[in-house]
Amino acid sequence: MLSRKSDFYYYIILSLNDILDVNGRIGVILSNSWLGTVAGKEFFKALSFYFNIKTIVISGNGRWFQNAKVISSILILEKKERFEEIQKNPIQFLVINKKIGELNSSEISSIANSILSSASNSLVYSIEYSLPKVESYLENKLSLNTLFYDVTWLDDVQSVLVPLTDVFTLIRGMRRGWDALFYPEKGHSIEGTYISKILKNTKDTINYDTVADADAFCCSKTIEELEELGHNGALGWIKRFETGVNKVGKPLPEVLGNSRQLWYEMRSDGATAEIITSLNPGKRLFWAKLDSNAFINQRLVGLTRSVKYSDESVDLLQALLNSIIGLFFIEASGFGRGDGVLDLSAHNVKQIKMLNPSHLTNEQRVSILIKFNKLKSTPIPNTLEGIESRERMEFDEEVLRSYGLIDNYEKIKLGLTRMLKTRLSVND
Repeated sequence: MLSRKSDFYYYIILSLNDILDVNGRIGVILSNSWLGTVAGKEFFKALSFYFNIKTIVISGNGRWFQNAKVISSILILEKKERFEEIQKNPIQFLVINKKIGELNSSEISSIANSILSSASNSLVYSIEYSLPKVESYLENKLSLNTLFYDVTWLDDVQSVLVPLTDVFTLIRGMRRGWDALFYPEKGHSIEGTYISKILKNTKDTINYDTVADADAFCCSKTIEELEELGHNGALGWIKRFETGVNKVGKPLPEVLGNSRQLWYEMRSDGATAEIITSLNPGKRLFWAKLDSNAFINQRLVGLTRSVKYSDESVDLLQALLNSIIGLFFIEASGFGRGDGVLDLSAHNVKQIKMLNPSHLTNEQRVSILIKFNKLKSTPIPNTLEGIESRERMEFDEEVLRSYGLIDNYEKIKLGLTRMLKTRLSVND
């Protein structure tokens, strides 16, 4: 019933059913990571089989435990009379807006009353969904982390969405495990034939159009072949690390070697990306376009267009990915870590949906691109600040108007804003 990647505490929580009387309740404090993972979705299904899920609580203002970087959540469960019994009452998703260490006894009582009454106030934001509605959102690849906010607007959007993988092939970043070896700093003397351009991260990505400007060492030749060719630059580079050890003292040739490749080998014949985003974005959510297809580091995830989309379509596709709905789906696919960054996985990104470009007329495509080009003329801002900029609002309104969704604009913006503020509050 549970994923093989389940945390051990999943099993402990499920076993608590055995010590409860029927209608007995239990509250558990656990990490928030389960709210944004595939294993967490399986855990939720198991919970709904054994219990009535009453309330899930998270912090909207910093960590609850300052001596730990883990972000916490609270789960309130009620034992069913029979496992096959369908939960009738809605599930409450509640966000506490004030720092927990600053709450007085009266405010704590008020929050407790909000949990009992499902009412929002200045201290909490509360929303309820029926179990079937939650399950429908999970089937549409949203994370549980998204449901602490009003996402009912998604019901109006489903007909104009398409799976990301219908439009793009997803590219995983190159991963090898010893950056000093595989990403040489400038000034090295390695022969050009063993160097491929790569984008290592988005830290220095200022604009929506970017370049892969770092070097990656990609050599599949043996030492003997390099000596025969007289390629002393590559040979010298390999020998620099031949006697090196990792952080626990193991020799690099032993750690990095395997039956499929040389210990110093990173293959350069993999797929390349033309549009990228970070797997751990902080304050900025965006999809950037590379000036030419290039390799990307494991910290990134990339996209390349399906063959049915022409070269001329790439700017429109990038525009749709960067619309407010596109940014929402990035945020909705992960969970916030203790350092405030969003924790995504390539698997979760692969589940994302996007606005269907086929729904647009030629006139709408042109209008969207005009607004997107104005947005692209400015550096990528922090999303919370940029979401209110004139260029961003005009662009988002044009996109939503083209899809007949303009009436949902304020709801979408408010939901995305609240999600970002909650995640970033750990750094306040």
